[in-house]
Amino acid sequence: MGTYTYSPETTAKIDKLCNDTAVRVMLDFPDQSIDQLDSFLKLSAHFIKNSFAVLGAREYIFALDFSDTKSSTTMNEVIVSDETRAGNNLFTININLEIIEIGKIDNISNISMANHSHKNQCVVILVHNGIDISIYSKGIPIEQRNLNHPSAQPVLNKKFNRPADDYKVSLIDFYREKVRTNLTSHWFDQNKRILRGGKTEDIFQNALVQWFVDNLSAKKINFKVKKISTDETDIEIIKHGGETFLLELKWLGKNEKSSYPLSKLTDAFDQVENYLESDLEILEATLVVYDGRDISEYNKLSYIEEESGNWKEIKECEAKKLSTRGTAFVFHLISQTASKRKIA
Repeated sequence: MGTYTYSPETTAKIDKLCNDTAVRVMLDFPDQSIDQLDSFLKLSAHFIKNSFAVLGAREYIFALDFSDTKSSTTMNEVIVSDETRAGNNLFTININLEIIEIGKIDNISNISMANHSHKNQCVVILVHNGIDISIYSKGIPIEQRNLNHPSAQPVLNKKFNRPADDYKVSLIDFYREKVRTNLTSHWFDQNKRILRGGKTEDIFQNALVQWFVDNLSAKKINFKVKKISTDETDIEIIKHGGETFLLELKWLGKNEKSSYPLSKLTDAFDQVENYLESDLEILEATLVVYDGRDISEYNKLSYIEEESGNWKEIKECEAKKLSTRGTAFVFHLISQTASKRKIA
């Protein structure tokens, strides 16, 4: 018996069938009808595409419940909008897109989505950027695509992408990638440790805002907001759901026109505490200080955590303390190469 060779057309059809999402889901759930699974996937895609204009780049999750549970509430964009504003992002639905339960998954990541679909033995659809989807079945990712452009390559995992709650980790990423290497171009005379003049704070603020916009997910970024009185809050991070983090930026050392001593930092402690006392809805306030002083001065700061010679997280300075909802990061501005740098 000779070897049979399939035609290109037949090979293409077999390949399409083997990679069809409904077929791949049916392999995990053989008791389910392929027609019903195909209908569910099409209904879901139709809803996501049609809701994009209203929901924008919100992240939310569908978890398909294969039980016969019925519901009188059919999924719609108003529900998703209201619930995500309230902090919920998980919608457990039946095969007809009726809502069975609404909940929350704190950590939206490939691992948490896979774990949820494995633990609950279900199909999970993660909607990110409003129009990109990732589908997981019983713990295994089976598809990624953009619903408007199905032939586009899957969204790349960004190296420094983090949820809004992890903004403090993102601050350290920003320092390592941009500030420590002077990609922010903050030095006027690097050898003499003189910072660029004018509004030195704006140099760091503008670059940090762009970093957050590019690398924090599930958030809105505002800056130079008159949050309380006439003072401008430097950066405001608002999570989907409304939780708010405030960042106040300062610098120490010398620039072309002036000099800012340690008292600038302690004064900023009062500013942060005023924010927290005046607005109880602020989840956290963080003072971000870029320290251009000599490293011997920087090293005198007491800390609760540090990366030696680079950054310190502090809660007190010269007898002033920050409350539970406040903290401060001091980032040392490096002017020497690693070979010449001496940690005093």
